[in-house]
Amino acid sequence: MKKELESYALFVDAIDQGIAIRIDGDSNNDNNFVSFRDYNSSSAKGRIEGESYVNWLANPVNIARDVYIIAAGVADAVAIAIQAASTIEPVEAASVISFSAEVAYNLVQITLELVNMGVTYESGSGDYAEWLPKLNPDEKFVPGEIVGVINGQVTKYTTGADNLSCISFSPIILGNQPKAGTENIFEKVAFLGQVRVKVVGKVNNGDYIIPSGLNDGNGIAISPSMMTLDEYSKIVGRAWQSSDSEKLKYINTAIGFNNGQVIELIKAKEISSR
Repeated sequence: MKKELESYALFVDAIDQGIAIRIDGDSNNDNNFVSFRDYNSSSAKGRIEGESYVNWLANPVNIARDVYIIAAGVADAVAIAIQAASTIEPVEAASVISFSAEVAYNLVQITLELVNMGVTYESGSGDYAEWLPKLNPDEKFVPGEIVGVINGQVTKYTTGADNLSCISFSPIILGNQPKAGTENIFEKVAFLGQVRVKVVGKVNNGDYIIPSGLNDGNGIAISPSMMTLDEYSKIVGRAWQSSDSEKLKYINTAIGFNNGQVIELIKAKEISSR
């Protein structure tokens, strides 16, 4: 046995398969297949548990999302109707497309969740992330900072970036593990889920979070009604909490759906039609 494995309480030396866990009956949240706990604590740090259709329906997050999809769909239809009937000034196309794309995305997500139901990985962590190489190996980052991804490399310089995201605090899933000893030239970049993002200025629940424009890792909040066409391409996520403080603070933000490419297509079409 290799020396680094000697500290493990259990080591399975297998060729084709590892460990199989059999639990008879329905697979639901009461079936904890694997639990992770502190030695001196009765509470679990995380667990792998069963998941049933009833569990999914009872989840407050899923209930809230279902209500949001219905509301967004109604708003979408109303916006299109107003645009068609307006004789003064049509509704901004970006708003209509943004609603349509987001509703479609959420419906696809729900379908995938129901099809793959069976096991849930539960943890206090809230996002899915990947290790990405730094554009500048000497650049320093802290969790919650807004970053740009340029040709697969991460930097706080967000101007002209291919994608916008933020540095993860504690991902539940972390992919693209770098080689041992090279972690210092990589960063954990969140791609989907809830992340606390550094924001300056007042924030209202539902505001869009975009970079400050100073390439400092901070964001600012913009009300959906005040968003310009250009700002849609800079969306990092959407605030899920409010704050009246003008100072720098962390705001719980839902990330993972960027309208940037859609908006760029709209802008290109507008330019070509002039």
